[in-house]
Amino acid sequence: MRFYTKIALNSGEDDSFGCARVADGRVINFIVVEKNAVIKFDKHVVSRVFSPDELERLNGYMVKYRKYGIEELLDSGLAGVGVSSAPAE
Repeated sequence: MRFYTKIALNSGEDDSFGCARVADGRVINFIVVEKNAVIKFDKHVVSRVFSPDELERLNGYMVKYRKYGIEELLDSGLAGVGVSSAPAE
């Protein structure tokens, strides 16, 4: 039974997606996942570098930096996933 379905987001730059609850879906309380059932990809983004001319109060450069991760469930790891959901409406 599928509770949620994958939907495309219109971000323009990449193939971003999100999830939306299907009509007969249930509200998810929590999900428990075994560590070995997923693989994580670290992503790094340097969005902007500020020079000392732009920021006069600093005596050097400042970098806006963001690190985030993307997790993907392995096909062989489905047995390591447990979902608690609300009763069907």
